[in-house]
This record gives sequence, C-alpha cells and structure tokens, in this order.
Amino acid sequence: MKTILIPCFLFLSLLGCKSSQETKENLSETTTKTKRVIKDLPQITYSEKTRGFSYVIQVKDVDVLIERRGVNGEETRTLKLSTDQLKKLKESYADIEIENINDFVSEETKRFSDASRIASIQFQTADQLYISNDFDSGNAPQELKNIVSLVSALDTKK
Repeated sequence: MKTILIPCFLFLSLLGCKSSQETKENLSETTTKTKRVIKDLPQITYSEKTRGFSYVIQVKDVDVLIERRGVNGEETRTLKLSTDQLKKLKESYADIEIENINDFVSEETKRFSDASRIASIQFQTADQLYISNDFDSGNAPQELKNIVSLVSALDTKK
C-alpha cells in the first residue's frame, strides 16, 4: 500500500510545483509588460500653497530647487539627486498612468476650509505638461502617493 501511495504523492506534488511555477512566470511576464521604462525623468514640480505661504520643490535632471516663501521670509536652496534617489523617482514615475492624471482624486477635502495646504504635482515632458488635480498636503491621490512622498523627502529641512 505504501509503495502505491508514495509515488502517487510525489507525482501530485510535482504537478503542483509545476503549476505554481507557471503561474509565477505568467505573473512576471505581465508585470514586465506593463512597466514603462523611463530613460529621462521629466521635470517634476511639487507645490503646496495657502494664504501667505508657498512651497515648491522642482526636480530637473539631477538638480533640485526648493523654494519656501511666507511671512517669515524667503528661502531658496539647491540640491543634487543621488543615483539612488533618481532611480527611485524614475521607477515611481514609470508606475503612474500619466495620461490619466486628471482622473486621480484625493479622498480628503480639508483644503476647502483652510485646514490643509493646497498641493499639486506636475510633470513637464518634452512635449506635454501634465498637472494633477489639487489635493490636501500629505494626502495625495493613491496613484501619486509614492512619487509625492519621494519628492517631499528630498527636502530634509521640511
């Protein structure tokens, strides 16, 4: 009896492993097909505004410009992106369906009652300017959360 059960068990186990491996390969192919490869990162401008306050982070190539204007004066700083930061920004940008940026909506609406800064992000490619809908600072639409957090993290003095 054991001699019959052991080969049957091994046979069924091998079938299960093969099926699982094929599923992983199909999933991997689907993922690589939908991922865009970004050669050059577009110019990215992230801004937050409220009455009497303006904050802008602009990324162009490897240069980062940070401007802060408010009742306490103005501050402008420049930084350089590290290779790792540039890579992460490119990967995050590749995940965005940029043509649909106007359809991305944030759940929060505190900006309408001055309870939050009004934020937006824009991407300037060689031939097109893509501008997001306004959203509450710190509550970007789900599709933009990753890139907004990466760009915001560039300002370590925030």
